[in-house]
Amino acid sequence: MDNDTTYTAGTGLVLTGTSFALDVVYADGRYLNAGTFYHNIAAIDCEPDGTAPGPGDCSGGGTVRTSSNSSSFPCTVNGRDATVDTYICRLDLPSGALIEEILAYGYDFSNASYFEAATWATPNNTFGPTYYSNFAGTWQNSGLAAAPGTTSFPILTLGTTPHAVLSTSRYVIGFATYGTSIMAYGFRVRYTMP
Repeated sequence: MDNDTTYTAGTGLVLTGTSFALDVVYADGRYLNAGTFYHNIAAIDCEPDGTAPGPGDCSGGGTVRTSSNSSSFPCTVNGRDATVDTYICRLDLPSGALIEEILAYGYDFSNASYFEAATWATPNNTFGPTYYSNFAGTWQNSGLAAAPGTTSFPILTLGTTPHAVLSTSRYVIGFATYGTSIMAYGFRVRYTMP
């Protein structure tokens, strides 16, 4: 038994007796390795925006959606709007991460269906959206032209100014499908840690 050894906790660690643990003050991303990372979100993991008839959207935010009868952004859990089914995907990234690109993936085999998506942040003390992509509140879509096979489109384009994730906001990706001949697979988020 060694009773003379002394221990010192380094930066980001706490010492209790002879046990080291991560200092939770530093567990917010500051000690992640710098570099480029990818975060994938499967559409099947996203939450439906409700199935109750009638609108379940909120107005404002400069939202422009593909279908004129679903032009608001979703923020409440009610509201299937006609045949446009909307879903919300949580985008959990460390504070300070720089979001550089978000791509939407799906499968389109009809000229009568589409898949649309957008991304926004909601400050913790409000329910209003802050669209941060280069498309602002305009939801991007797969288009009405049939494109058998996998299709993708950006909802935040690589090469534009990256968005810094704020600890004071919640981040989501919203998407919707119109018609029965479209499938949403999910999203790939590219971000960097400075």
